[in-house]
Amino acid sequence: MVNSKAQSWSFEWDRGRGEVAALGGMLGPVKFSLADGRIVQPFAIAPWGDEPDAPADMPGILRRLRGEWPCVPFGMTTPPDNLVNGWEPAADINTEFHKDPHGVSSNVDWSLRKHFGTGVEIEVSYPSNHPVEKLVRRIEGRKGEAALDITLEIYMKKEASLPIGLHPVFALPRMPGAARLDIPSAKSGHIYPTEVEPNVSKLLPGGVSTDLTAMPTADGDAIDITALPFAYQTEELVQVAVTEGFAKLANTDEEYSVDLNWNAAHYPFCLLWMSNGGRGFAPWNNRHYALGIEPVASVFDLGPSHSCNPDSALAKHGPTSQRLTPSEPFRTAYSISVSPS
Repeated sequence: MVNSKAQSWSFEWDRGRGEVAALGGMLGPVKFSLADGRIVQPFAIAPWGDEPDAPADMPGILRRLRGEWPCVPFGMTTPPDNLVNGWEPAADINTEFHKDPHGVSSNVDWSLRKHFGTGVEIEVSYPSNHPVEKLVRRIEGRKGEAALDITLEIYMKKEASLPIGLHPVFALPRMPGAARLDIPSAKSGHIYPTEVEPNVSKLLPGGVSTDLTAMPTADGDAIDITALPFAYQTEELVQVAVTEGFAKLANTDEEYSVDLNWNAAHYPFCLLWMSNGGRGFAPWNNRHYALGIEPVASVFDLGPSHSCNPDSALAKHGPTSQRLTPSEPFRTAYSISVSPS
């Protein structure tokens, strides 16, 4: 079924109903039917998505920000120049093709390849001067389960090393600490090498901890980033090195859990975006509370020039980009499931 007003496709299976937006290929909302009879919609949906007075210069990725989508290449187009020492870009990387935050696919309309009732298959083509040819994305409800199975294929015109990532963003309860994050295979958490939001972010730029419940702050304290949301407004980014592709977010206020499973060989890190009402400017207006649990092969969201630096402080923990070739598509599979807790 096509929703022409919102430019999205809906699908339904025996344990849920979802929507996929043409813009960015973004998945959400999705209403999962749990075993105990409750209906749960776990994805974050930006509150400005249907507002008529959105800023004219808003990039496509923000216009109807929601749910989950792929990012190729992963990262911003112009990284900050005030990073702490040790976070340098590679000097010989051509990034002229990278003109869209989190890649072309995050900012333009995808097209429908196949609609099969319980899911959809969509694709997006890249400009002629881009090394990527197209992406193909398939989303399907899993029969008998409150779960989604998703695949992504990346087709290339020419060989290139690119940071890539998935971008699931989940809703948070408003009660501080009423959600609990668990990443069992976490080896270390690496804090963004500058303030995510100047004079707002609390974590120590460039700080590292092997304990996600004790991440260092700029004022010498420690924060438990597994208990969310925070009791104060902030924006934080922490990249977690993992050995297995699994994370669980338990919403103790609404008594459900979301499991995210991915291939850690493809994405050896999980970038945590803690959006805690910390952006006061439009369209955010201090009203976005969400947690991004983003499997990545990248250096934060710093884009190709940083992610392709083999001397990056993160490179010793796993690949921070993927070598993609035109000889065969890169294919990855992952899943999102919901259960009572």
